[in-house]
Amino acid sequence: MALLGEVLWRDLRYVEADPTGMVAQMVSYGMPEEQAQAVTELFRSTMEPYNSEPTGDVTVVTGRPARSFTAWAKAHRAEFPTPDAVQDAAAIEESR
Repeated sequence: MALLGEVLWRDLRYVEADPTGMVAQMVSYGMPEEQAQAVTELFRSTMEPYNSEPTGDVTVVTGRPARSFTAWAKAHRAEFPTPDAVQDAAAIEESR
């Protein structure tokens, strides 16, 4: 979060969501409960340290070395929503 916040010039914080609440929210949008549970587990698994060591897979697949997360974030800075867009989305969500 710190690297992404630095690239976007924002104070970003990670707040872990309650898994039960995540499932309930996705189900309320029409997602089948089994699928919502699978998505929640997928998100949980990204926090596991098994994928923290870089491999040469990107080079093998693309023919060029992987770039750092910071380099990727800088290249895609304009694709992240602005704080105003996030607030607008939150207001829409609250009105549901």
